[in-house]
Amino acid sequence: MAVGKLADDFPVSRPAISQHLKILKQANLVVDRAEGNRRFYQLNPDGFNSLREYFDTFWAQALAAFKKKIEEETMATTMDPMLDAPVRRSVKVKANPERAFRAFTEEFDTWWPRSHHIGKSPMKKAIIEGRVGGRCYSEQVDNTECDWGRVLVWEPPRRFVFAWQIKPTWEYEPDLAKSSEVEVRFIPESDGSTRIDLEHRNFQRHGAGADAMRNNVSGEGGWGTLLEMFAAHVAKKES
Repeated sequence: MAVGKLADDFPVSRPAISQHLKILKQANLVVDRAEGNRRFYQLNPDGFNSLREYFDTFWAQALAAFKKKIEEETMATTMDPMLDAPVRRSVKVKANPERAFRAFTEEFDTWWPRSHHIGKSPMKKAIIEGRVGGRCYSEQVDNTECDWGRVLVWEPPRRFVFAWQIKPTWEYEPDLAKSSEVEVRFIPESDGSTRIDLEHRNFQRHGAGADAMRNNVSGEGGWGTLLEMFAAHVAKKES
């Protein structure tokens, strides 16, 4: 169809129609040919086939993502509430909150057990970077670094929160949405000591391994044991 004929069917000017056709041609959706002083346009099947392939891919990916989201939400709502109950542990140390906070974070490597890591070789050093967005990671004897958490809240000397980026298979979990959280609070007591309250929560984010993760951190060698090791470290330093 010629440009003039196309313009007759639309309530816009011929130059506007020509501009639209130029853009459609650049998009490979129409082709044109000249006959004398007139130019004729027609649809380009190849261009529309490419466009269809694009939308087929787009909607396939979108629907797959939608399906995954619904399945995750369904699993979370049907999970036994007891499986997602937070793990809470407490310990008391003879130190003020400022000192206790520093001992827990800045001296993390001095009390954290060498057995507790997810690296491929023995752990050389355990580190918590003291800032929002800071890494929780270990340095290994093979000179690699192994991330296992990310600082989400940093409010010294009152509390800090970090993402537990460890899969139920004890591998690094890069996705924060699939990581549970640990909050550590430092509560001053009237006798000058500090009570450390730890809460590990949001286990449902680990998916099918939520129950296993909760049992691991709440059992022997879990947070209760680790807080006792921390208290022993503070007592040794303060004595």
